[in-house]
Amino acid sequence: MMIKLVKVMDDIYQLGLTNLFIELGLLVIKNFKIDTKFAHLDSTSFHLHGEYNNIETAENYQERPILITKGYSRDHRPDLKQCVLEI
Repeated sequence: MMIKLVKVMDDIYQLGLTNLFIELGLLVIKNFKIDTKFAHLDSTSFHLHGEYNNIETAENYQERPILITKGYSRDHRPDLKQCVLEI
C-alpha cells in the first residue's frame, strides 16, 4: 500500500500540482455543466517556521512548486518566511 502511495505522489509531482488542479477543474466544469461566464480568484498568505533554503534556491518552477520567501506580512512578522495561496 505504501509503495502505491509513493508512486501516486511521484506521478502527481511529475504532472505538477497546477496541471492536476486545472485538469480536475475542467472535468468538474464539463461533468456538471458549470457556466464559466464568471470566475473568482481568492488569495491568502501565511507565514512559515523552519528552514526552507533548498526550496528558495531551486532554479525552475517545477523544482520549487511553492515559492517561500520573505515579503509583506499582514501578521506583522517580516522575520518569518511566507507564501501566497491563490484559488
